[in-house]
Amino acid sequence: MATLAGQSIATSYEQLLSLPDGGGATTTLKAVTDGDGETTFAMQLSTTTICIDNPTTSSSSQGGILRLQSDDGAVMASGDRLGVIEFGGAEDTSSTITTGAKIEAVTDAIWSASENGADMVFYTTDGNASQSEVLRLTADNIVEIASGQLKFPASQNASADPNTLDEYEVGDFTPAIKLGTSTTGIAYHANTVGKYYRIGDIVFITANVKLTSKGSASGNLRVTGLPFAVNSGGELSGFALPYWTFSSDSHIGVQGAGSEIAFYEKSDGGGVGYINDGNMADDTEFGFSGTYNI
Repeated sequence: MATLAGQSIATSYEQLLSLPDGGGATTTLKAVTDGDGETTFAMQLSTTTICIDNPTTSSSSQGGILRLQSDDGAVMASGDRLGVIEFGGAEDTSSTITTGAKIEAVTDAIWSASENGADMVFYTTDGNASQSEVLRLTADNIVEIASGQLKFPASQNASADPNTLDEYEVGDFTPAIKLGTSTTGIAYHANTVGKYYRIGDIVFITANVKLTSKGSASGNLRVTGLPFAVNSGGELSGFALPYWTFSSDSHIGVQGAGSEIAFYEKSDGGGVGYINDGNMADDTEFGFSGTYNI
């Protein structure tokens, strides 16, 4: 830092920073100049704001520059901090300032003429003045989330970009059945449960249905209560029924039908028909899992 010791007012004036009369005393930004006002610096000040203003013609390499650096005359070691921006506030009426969040740049290797790797690390505070790492952007272009949790909004913000993941959701659902269009008298055991995992427009479900009464309804079997409607048309992908107690020796298949799933049987002779009330008993149980598009 320049010293004024032993210098005259005239020679030291150039080393001073100044603002215009009244400058910086309001919320209006004022430019900082040198002592004689001949040089205007990039910094502007007000009572609430420090602004770094680059008046150079805008381009991809211009813009205001705030530089934080570390230089003690030695080479930066791995794990050394290059700089930090802290966000703080008063926690009491005595103006005790506590950090609420911060952003650090930290080296990830010993620096040299051919190695200058660094991570950008984000911290937040939860509780009493203790910052925890939340997010790290590594020198290897990897995004690390310290908690291992990435939260998506409750309502999907759909993207048409095939390379954009716009939804992830995990939850439970309660499968149910109907026979034909009726659910009259159908009763369930507590082991009737379902789980779903949604990634983008793909849904994986696994479920178990166990009856205590099939009721008096009649018609083809449909499973209802899916967490999301099946995309219109066609077979569901990769569905399997690991077990069932239908009275059928045929091969069992699954077909999507809007927000429902239909089960059909295919005999060794090639005949196809839907599972219906005639294939079921009061204690029928079956499990299924697979994926479908929505």
